[in-house]
Amino acid sequence: MRLPRPLVRAIARAKPLVPDALWPVLLAGRSTLGDRPLIADPTARRVLVLCPHPDDESVGCGGTIAVLTAVGAQVHVVYATDGEATRGGAEPAAEIARKRRGEAVRACQLLGTEHVTFLSLPDGRLHEHQSELQQHVAGALAEIEPEMVLLPWFGDEHRDHRSLDEAFAGAVAGREVEVWGFETWTPLPPRRVVDITATVDTKRAAIAVHRTAAQAFDLEAIVGLNRYRSLQGLLGRGWAEAFLTGPAPEYLRMREVAGRP
Repeated sequence: MRLPRPLVRAIARAKPLVPDALWPVLLAGRSTLGDRPLIADPTARRVLVLCPHPDDESVGCGGTIAVLTAVGAQVHVVYATDGEATRGGAEPAAEIARKRRGEAVRACQLLGTEHVTFLSLPDGRLHEHQSELQQHVAGALAEIEPEMVLLPWFGDEHRDHRSLDEAFAGAVAGREVEVWGFETWTPLPPRRVVDITATVDTKRAAIAVHRTAAQAFDLEAIVGLNRYRSLQGLLGRGWAEAFLTGPAPEYLRMREVAGRP
């Protein structure tokens, strides 16, 4: 539902009169009436985060994980690979994998969870292990029984990310679970925005732990996207993470419309 134009203009004129502390409440309420992404924290108590590589949890949804754990949600993070194919590292692949696993565990601890699992499938070659990956994802869904799953959204252009998305689509069919696709390599059309202003420093700290991954990319750059996302419903105040969300059947329909296998 679109707000009437006179009301929108009246709200704009009233901005200087509104105390800063009141804006988060007002903006969240407005998002339920307008045609913009919904601004609201997730409420799930059991959460599964599926990551192609160590660092995706911090980069893609670290602020939201911290929001969840701060209110007592149990968050499980599953990594498909150990990130051993990281560019820029001079060490052997096994040593890179060891370092990245350790960094992932420490980053998750900063974000508030110690429930971490590594599948240790080949980094950069998940598409060659599609059936095995889908079996692992199905196993995690059955064991954890999450109310909510976060993973790279189906439009992400990284090959490993697409493979994980495909495995999830096959594993989640028939299950009732809320799906939140997050953005890393490729920005998404948001349906949900989480205000992470209160947890952005925790996100930054978790990102900084991923020193091995940072040999290839400056991971801190993602916080610039989070700053931009605050324009979508937060009037450019603070930082936000954006998600493409929906119940699993609806999310799978969106994938199909987008032409994903």
